Amino acid sequence: MYLSFTLYTMDPDRAGSRQLCVVLDANQWRAQFGLRTRLGVALLYTLHQLDGVIGLPEVVEQELVKHLTKAGVKAVGDIEKSLESIQRSTGSVPAVNLPSEEELEKAARERLQELERILVRVPISIEQTHRVLDRVAAGRSPNRRREQFKDSWIWEAVKELAATYEVHLVTNDIAAFFENDVTHGMASDLREECADEQLAVKLHNDVAACLRTLQPAVPRLDTGRLAWLILKALERDIEASVSTEGFIVGGLTDQEVEAFATEQVDRLAMTFRLTGNLIDRELSATGSDRQGTFSVTGECGYVLSTEEVVGAAMSGLEVPQFDDLGDEKRSVTVFVRAGTAYLGGQPPRRLEIREPVAGTADST
Repeated sequence: MYLSFTLYTMDPDRAGSRQLCVVLDANQWRAQFGLRTRLGVALLYTLHQLDGVIGLPEVVEQELVKHLTKAGVKAVGDIEKSLESIQRSTGSVPAVNLPSEEELEKAARERLQELERILVRVPISIEQTHRVLDRVAAGRSPNRRREQFKDSWIWEAVKELAATYEVHLVTNDIAAFFENDVTHGMASDLREECADEQLAVKLHNDVAACLRTLQPAVPRLDTGRLAWLILKALERDIEASVSTEGFIVGGLTDQEVEAFATEQVDRLAMTFRLTGNLIDRELSATGSDRQGTFSVTGECGYVLSTEEVVGAAMSGLEVPQFDDLGDEKRSVTVFVRAGTAYLGGQPPRRLEIREPVAGTADST
């Protein structure tokens, strides 16, 4: 049997358009904790699916490391105060290892390293600095209400990127970049600059607004194809459970696959419930009309770049068994994952954010 699937349905409206580039102001990096929130991972998934990148002006990189570190230091301080209150109330305090400021700064830089392959850095240059000084002196946006050297560097970096990319700037600095408020859109003089220089720049006041614009163009996942890949990854384990009854795995009759974006740029987390037919191994030799079905649930990962199912693990498997009279009964196996106990406290747990992926499509 030959099976053919298409994993993604592409949006024809984006065919031939410039590559997508999202530029986040430092305040947006801080709000999304280095894109480790549900909105953050949704943005990473969206960018991966649209072959997009993140533009990173040098001035933003300097600010975001500082802001993420500062936020971590504040959180540590809040925890220490809370522990002091617990100690006063109970006479003792639980042992907690909190990160130092140096460790927090290191973590912020490591997060950028994790995202390195989708970052497009824009360094500060002499030419860029001259343009910033001219902009500030002339009082042009983002300097209409006060001098904004940092925001002017961001805008000049955005313009450099817009010479190559379709740029989406995400910032909540309303006074600097917007006309009056969010509803009026981009400041009129910035709009005129873009029109005069034929630059494609769109402005959003937060990540959610940016996603609302971009997600309709995201290629749809083909859950039928994903279900088939999961089945192939589990086929040997399922057949090990039904081989004593003389069955082999046939095709799928029903599937439920939920996909979740994670903080890893090209990896999805998936849960599944698959139902399918079992084929009598001796059918051709004996003419047996025995039929069977299986149902399996579990979780797995999916690597978008290689279209590979990884770490497929069953949480439950229902298969037929037959008694001496040939009557069928169902056998249900529940799989429990093993855990590990640590003496003296557990090591830090790796964060895994999951955000549901919208717009799935069945295989045809």
